[in-house]
Amino acid sequence: MLTRRPENWKQEITGYTKGSDWEYKGIMKGRLNVVSSNAQEVVQDADVIIICSPAHTKNDILMQIKPYVKTGAMVGSIYGQGAFDW
Repeated sequence: MLTRRPENWKQEITGYTKGSDWEYKGIMKGRLNVVSSNAQEVVQDADVIIICSPAHTKNDILMQIKPYVKTGAMVGSIYGQGAFDW
C-alpha cells in the first residue's frame, strides 16, 4: 500500500459485505504486506499495481512509481473521488 499516511493503516484490512450482493461471502479479511510512503518499498516487487486516487493526482503518482515498476508489471487505475474512500 503506497500512501501519504502509512500511520493510518493496519497490517490487516476488513471488508464488510452486509447489505451488498457479496453478503453471502461474509466478512472478508486481508493482509497488507507493505504499507509505506516510499514508492520503491511498495512497487519494486509488485506484479499488479492499482492506483486508487483522485483523477488530478494520477500523473504525479505514475511519475513517482515509474523508476520502480518492473518489466511485465501491470499498472491500472480505479477512479477515486476526493477522499471518498476514507
